[in-house]
Amino acid sequence: MYIGQSLNLLSRLNNYLNPAFLRHPKNSGMPICQALLKYTPNGFALIKIEYLPVPWLDMREIFWIDLLQPYYNVLPGGKTTRGYRHSDATKANLSRLATGRTQSPETRALISHASSGTNNAFFGKVHTTSAVLVMTLANSAGPMFLYDAFGTLLFIFPSATTLAKLVGSTHGVLVKLASSGNMFRGGWYVSSTPLHETGTFPIIELDSTEYISLIEAIKASKHILAMVFVFDALTGDYIGSYSGVLACARALNISHNRIAAALISGAPLSNYIFAHHRVRK
Repeated sequence: MYIGQSLNLLSRLNNYLNPAFLRHPKNSGMPICQALLKYTPNGFALIKIEYLPVPWLDMREIFWIDLLQPYYNVLPGGKTTRGYRHSDATKANLSRLATGRTQSPETRALISHASSGTNNAFFGKVHTTSAVLVMTLANSAGPMFLYDAFGTLLFIFPSATTLAKLVGSTHGVLVKLASSGNMFRGGWYVSSTPLHETGTFPIIELDSTEYISLIEAIKASKHILAMVFVFDALTGDYIGSYSGVLACARALNISHNRIAAALISGAPLSNYIFAHHRVRK
C-alpha cells in the first residue's frame, strides 16, 4: 500500500502512469515509483479514501499512514514527502522496518471493502466516529485516549505517536503523562486505556471542525507545562486558572514559593485552594 494526497488527482495519476516520470532522478528513489516500474500500474488499484478541504490534508495523511502502516510510504507519519529526498541509510532502515509487516484481518477487510467500486461504503465519504473507533482499536497496539479537563472522552488516536505528531509533542511525553495522570498542556488528559467503564465513545467526529479546533487548541497550549487552578477555600467554587505558578503568583500577589507549597500540601492559602486539576480530587 501507499497512502498519498493530491490537489489534482488526474495530474497525479498521469505522473504515476508515465515511466519517464517514474525514472526521473528526482523520483526514482521513491519506493512507490520503484514498485510501479517493477510491477507496472496493473499491479495496483486506486482507492479514494476521502475528499477533504486543503488545510486538512496533511493531518489526515498522518492519521491514515499511522493507522494502516503502508509499505511504500517512506516518511513515517506522512509529514510529508513533497520535495523530500531520502538518504540511502534512511531508505535501508525503512526497508528493514517494513520487512515482515503484515496487515491485521480487520485492515485487510477494510482495504478489500474499499476496493469494491461505487458500492464501497467509504467511497467519497469521510468516516464517522464509530468507524474510526473500530478501525483504531482493531489496528493499533497502543491507542491514545484524549479527555478534556472534566474527564469527557474527546477522541481516540491510533497511537501516542499520532497525537504527538499532530500537536508538536513527543511519544515519550504522552506516555509519561498517561502513566502519571497529570494534565497535558493544562487542558487535557491522555490515557492508554479508557478512564471510565462508561462514556467510552468519543464525542468529536474525525471529520468535524471541532476536531480541527481541538488540535489547534492543543498546539496553541504548547507553552503550558503545569496549569494552576484556583478555588475558593470556603465554598470550593472554581475561581480561575493560570498557565503556571509564576503567572498565578503575579495575578494574586502571593509568593510563588507559597503557592508551590500549597499545591503539594493541598492546604488553603490566603482563602484559596490551589490544584493542578480542574476537577479537585
